[in-house]
Amino acid sequence: MRAYARGHSGYLQATRHPLVCVLFVLPLLLAYELGMSLAGADTGQSFRNGADIWLRDALAQIGAPRSYAAPAIILVILLAWGLWRRQPLPRDLLGANIGMALESTLFAGGLFGLSQLIFPLLVSMERAGFVSLDSRAAFLATGLDPTCQRVLCYFGAGLYEETLFRLVLFSAFFVLLLHWDMAPGTAFLAAGLGSAFCFAGAHHIGPHGEPFQGLVFLFRTLAGGYFACIFFFRGFGIAVGAHALYDVLVGVLLVPLTSGP
Repeated sequence: MRAYARGHSGYLQATRHPLVCVLFVLPLLLAYELGMSLAGADTGQSFRNGADIWLRDALAQIGAPRSYAAPAIILVILLAWGLWRRQPLPRDLLGANIGMALESTLFAGGLFGLSQLIFPLLVSMERAGFVSLDSRAAFLATGLDPTCQRVLCYFGAGLYEETLFRLVLFSAFFVLLLHWDMAPGTAFLAAGLGSAFCFAGAHHIGPHGEPFQGLVFLFRTLAGGYFACIFFFRGFGIAVGAHALYDVLVGVLLVPLTSGP
């Protein structure tokens, strides 16, 4: 029993290890960037996810190259985070990565189930004229055909958005609130809510922003809080995996419904 407890605790620590998380998400970054590159400059740009476009637009304003500046910054953030919290690597890297993939699938399915509780309400509101079809597609977070390029786009969304809104923004809020002597539990709730509002609101600003719809914003805020909890309690890698797989589930299973009669 003690050996099992030590092994279980070792796995929980391994999945939160910064370098293990970086190794887990690097294939997503490479697959996404390679896929967008193979799609071509013009077509690939249309497949890029929101956080990637926001970052590239911001970097372009200061003269940074659009083609590689954004992934370079993400890579620097991930590697700096991994090296900053230096710890011995766990022995069973393969087991840790398999477990992280399974947990990501479980958490993605949980959010998918939550979305299905809200989806019928959106459909009824659409029929009543309160929500347009475009807004429903926005709620589904994709509006894209489930091709290989689209699935790669979902990988990019999970990685870029979790890096910007959870690894950077949530962590910054949390550390700042602790510095202001806020209780850890209260700081967690405030940082989670603040980063979730920013995550939801970012979809409605800038030239690529969507028209505001209250229910869409509410669901994205709930999703942001959901991913913040995963990030805080289970680590960055699993949060990225859950986000990416949720988008894939939505794109594969639900987006075809939006193109029907």
